[in-house]
Amino acid sequence: MAVSEANSTIDIDEEELQKMKEKLQAKEIIAAIMQSDTGKIIAIASSNRYNPMQIRQKDIPNLKMGHIQYTYEPGSVMKPITLAMLLKHKKVNIYEVLNAHNGVFYFKRHFTIYDDEPFKWLNVIQAVVHSSNIVFAQLGLRLTPNQFREGLLKFG
Repeated sequence: MAVSEANSTIDIDEEELQKMKEKLQAKEIIAAIMQSDTGKIIAIASSNRYNPMQIRQKDIPNLKMGHIQYTYEPGSVMKPITLAMLLKHKKVNIYEVLNAHNGVFYFKRHFTIYDDEPFKWLNVIQAVVHSSNIVFAQLGLRLTPNQFREGLLKFG
């Protein structure tokens, strides 16, 4: 997929998506490119492709673009947005390793945060891949309330 944006081309390599889908034995791999300051989606692609000129019975499930058709858990959507804000304010290093508390984090004795997968340690990239609630709760606290609010407003 190639998209022209202000005299530049942005590519999402669909063959790479297919390779990753096979490697991870996933149902689908989705890639999107978003402007971090506005939230505008510039390009989006799925590993589940089909030829629109020759749709076959086996292609029918791929006609629904699940990544834009269905509602997703807000927390999972907020993680990359939070990461974009942290990067903008230079409050994170993507290779930094954080304690993932084996999937259960008791936050200030008030409530407990859980992850689906119990990891002891995750770097920021791994936290995105595994959608770690625990790591992103810790990272999100690095932003002031005003920085977080302003970041959300800029994303719309």
